[in-house]
Amino acid sequence: MSALSADITNRSRCLALSGYTISYPLQAGTWYYWRVRTNNTCGPGGWSSAWKFQPNCPAAGIPTLESPSNGALSVMQPIELDWGDVAEATRYNVQVDNDIDFETKDVNDENVAVSSMTLPILLEGVSYYWRIRTNNGCQWGDWSPVWSFVAGEQTDVEIIVRDEIPESFTLKQNYPNPFNPATTIEFALPRAAYVTLEIHNILGERIETLVSRPMSAGTYSVIWDASGVPSGVYFYKIEAGPFSETRKMTLVK
Repeated sequence: MSALSADITNRSRCLALSGYTISYPLQAGTWYYWRVRTNNTCGPGGWSSAWKFQPNCPAAGIPTLESPSNGALSVMQPIELDWGDVAEATRYNVQVDNDIDFETKDVNDENVAVSSMTLPILLEGVSYYWRIRTNNGCQWGDWSPVWSFVAGEQTDVEIIVRDEIPESFTLKQNYPNPFNPATTIEFALPRAAYVTLEIHNILGERIETLVSRPMSAGTYSVIWDASGVPSGVYFYKIEAGPFSETRKMTLVK
């Protein structure tokens, strides 16, 4: 089909002025073609050459990164990236790389339809950088700020089957306690929430992130293998929606 095969505007009567204003909105980012011919008492003349124009595109919004938090350490794999929804977004471009200049791009997906993405398994202990941009169906927007995280181990989270959904958020005491070298931490979610479960030493320093992902309602258990840390008192902290709680445990080797 030729560019002018379907006329949007066709003024067959004479116009007194050498100009015309289109009185209805055109689609931003779409190419439109136009041409003109004159008419006198002897009839119409030939068409001018066709020119084209494109109405301005509205700027695409910049996503707000949410998780993992910037600078997060030992983020349990598989890692889920989350960012805020952008109005009018039709798709997102997600880039992840261990180079802050994004020269190699471990991940470069331009067709992410929702505001989250689960990453493939990354190299443990390596720092990764990530950024997002939005397409509004017309053009790409600017990149978000660059955030970073350190990929951690692949930690198995096992759902303990229950007949009923828990009635409240709960963080139970780990077992066994004291322990050597592994212990089980159990928690319950009455509704879906984004969950972080972290291990801190007695100085309050975070030494490992066991969970950092959205989770559905249910009861869960996580095994922490403390083979790589010295004996002592440790704290495990959960944040799940409005719920936050910290408990103490003791590693004895």
